[in-house]
Amino acid sequence: MSSLFQKRLEKRKKEFKKLSNVENSRNKRYKMQVQLSKNKREQTIMKKRKMYQDVNNTISLNNEELELEKKISMLPTFVQQMEDSNRETKMSSILEIIKMLTVEDYPPIRQIIKSGAIPKLINFLQNSDDLEIQFNSAWALTNLATGNTTDTTNLVKHNIIPVMVDLVESKSEKIVLQAVWALGNIAADSIEHRDLVLKTRTIQQLSNIIKKSENIELLRKTNWTLSTLVQGDELPQWELIKDTLPIFYNFLYTEDIELIKDSCIALGFFTMIKKPETLKIITLKFCKHLVELLEMQNVLLIHPILRIFGNIVAGSNKETQYVLDGGVLPIMKEFLEKRPRIIRQEICWALSNICAGTTEQKSAIIHTNFIPILIGVSQNDCLRVRYEAAWVLINLCITGKSEQIAYMVLCKVLTAFKECLKDFYDINIIYKIFLAIESVLQTGYLEGQKCRKQNNLYARDFEEIGGIKVLESFFENKNDKVSRIVNEIYKKYFSKREEEEEESLDFFNWPSDQWGSDERKEPHVIYEGEGRIKILLYGNKEEELPMELEK
Repeated sequence: MSSLFQKRLEKRKKEFKKLSNVENSRNKRYKMQVQLSKNKREQTIMKKRKMYQDVNNTISLNNEELELEKKISMLPTFVQQMEDSNRETKMSSILEIIKMLTVEDYPPIRQIIKSGAIPKLINFLQNSDDLEIQFNSAWALTNLATGNTTDTTNLVKHNIIPVMVDLVESKSEKIVLQAVWALGNIAADSIEHRDLVLKTRTIQQLSNIIKKSENIELLRKTNWTLSTLVQGDELPQWELIKDTLPIFYNFLYTEDIELIKDSCIALGFFTMIKKPETLKIITLKFCKHLVELLEMQNVLLIHPILRIFGNIVAGSNKETQYVLDGGVLPIMKEFLEKRPRIIRQEICWALSNICAGTTEQKSAIIHTNFIPILIGVSQNDCLRVRYEAAWVLINLCITGKSEQIAYMVLCKVLTAFKECLKDFYDINIIYKIFLAIESVLQTGYLEGQKCRKQNNLYARDFEEIGGIKVLESFFENKNDKVSRIVNEIYKKYFSKREEEEEESLDFFNWPSDQWGSDERKEPHVIYEGEGRIKILLYGNKEEELPMELEK
């Protein structure tokens, strides 16, 4: 019977091992991050407006709305004045539009587009030799490109992309900066607009700017625009973006936080693409440097760097080991206890993939004292973070060694699973939790065979915390897989409980003849030192584990 159980257990374990299908595993786990990815517009490629500063402006905040409404009503006049032969009249009308576009909340983008201003502004870019008029026209169009997709589509229909691409080669550096900025806003709007920009010579132009310019503002804006070109729910064609990879990599070693931040965001997308060029940069040196950047605890860097690590550990065990050897686990542990939800969620996602790796990689998680924290997070955090924490525990329980599972049980992982089953509604993770519970109970059965009384003490623990009631609540579940696994667990481990002896040994008790008495004993510490204990399992195994079990 034990042989049959072992075969079934090994079969289920294969579902979780990355070595069997690394790419499939990454895709499955990455789908759990859909909600995380939905926020990237606000966090990574938010369009940027350039604000207008008028030293002579004395308008109070209370009168700002009235002043704006007045200017909106004058839009037809401003547009008409753009055709005036007088330069100052033209310039004044452009500046009035810029002022409207730089109000703090809800600039009247749609009204300005409907006024017919776009063709006039683009005409100035193409046909005017006046650099100041060109610059301000580009400024206005850059801010118009911060609207929604409909607004940006209007700009694209007026051929703004090729016009701005030509303007990148202007002799005026401030016009170049404005054109680069506008292209970044357009690319950030949607996959379609990003791809339209990619089909031009923009990447080559921006690469040349980075090679030649010493203007930090221009370098920042150029790097930001490049980063928008490699992002998106649908990744760009590799051939179009591959030449930007060295640029982002090199900027990691600058001292400018903005350059580092946008490079990390871009590399977060590159590390999703398993190409030889991207795998080549994933080295121990690379991971150590990212850890050094994390240790700066700059809020602009934490999330994008954690995303890079999360993508790396979703790959091969070799790449995962670079991350661990780089020393990321201690700072992840610190962030898991202190940082906002999105950071905790990223960390748990990364840990879940590490726990799908080798035995030694699982042990690294255990020895960094993550488990007591994750047990708490899986029960008490917000639902999204609880899901990710549960995945860590699931992977550990299904693919872990018996000594690792023993530690998980000691940390009350079965209680955590019970609480998750009460609150979770995603049927996929519910099914995986039951697989994890079965793995724990099967391990308890196999360990029990080594004891004289052959007790499955993990099953007893599960019963004592009310686990059978949880099983019963899923007997008639509409999902066939869930119903089937629940019934199997009950039949294998609990249907004959009433026929068994009432007396049972605690998992960490020793057989009475070994100790010369029937005295009940607590988990037996045979070694203490340097924050570790060694627990003897049924008298024939040792595993060094953290002491902080009470947390």
